[in-house]
Amino acid sequence: MRRSERLEGRELRRVTNAVRERLDERNSLSDSALEIEAANGVVRLTGRVDEAGDRLTALTVARNTPGVKSVVDDIQSRAAR
Repeated sequence: MRRSERLEGRELRRVTNAVRERLDERNSLSDSALEIEAANGVVRLTGRVDEAGDRLTALTVARNTPGVKSVVDDIQSRAAR
């Protein structure tokens, strides 16, 4: 494995962990089943939240996390059923 690949893997984990920690700090998202994928500064959020407002909160938190360049929204709201 090349050094650049190791650094990219480390950065990927750092961004993913930072988004996860910031989401976990939000009480409204504590029961949410959200998955986080990150690559090259792009974060993809998937899963379900209870309310549409929780979806917006999760997207805002991810967008405002250092190292995140953009966010792909694949979150579904349980209230939208």
